[in-house]
Amino acid sequence: MNSAEGPPFVPPDVFRNDVGERRRKISQRELELLKQKYGVSMQALVCRMRDLGMISDGHFGRIFRWFNKAGYKHDEPGEAVPREQPRRFERMVQHALAEELITRRRAAELLDRDPTSLPEPVLA
Repeated sequence: MNSAEGPPFVPPDVFRNDVGERRRKISQRELELLKQKYGVSMQALVCRMRDLGMISDGHFGRIFRWFNKAGYKHDEPGEAVPREQPRRFERMVQHALAEELITRRRAAELLDRDPTSLPEPVLA
């Protein structure tokens, strides 16, 4: 991820609201929680903070020296939870299929699946 992009799909104002406009200190645990929330590395989060002017270049350097000293350059603590995959399109296709607005073949094409892998519509 390019650090200038920041956590995927997170506007700068939302990120600032979560982290704070300007930070003098940040804890490892807070970085772990942000890592879980956004599904990106702690290093990417710190880069985003610097890019948005939330931390100084000096603070950025101290944090990265700490990452290196702690051995976190390649193996950070905390689990990054992957972002939820959007399912709206799939729901819309399934809706259209159930309502017989499209064929099973067309639904499979739209979802890039084999037609036999699609569940049978429930008749209600």
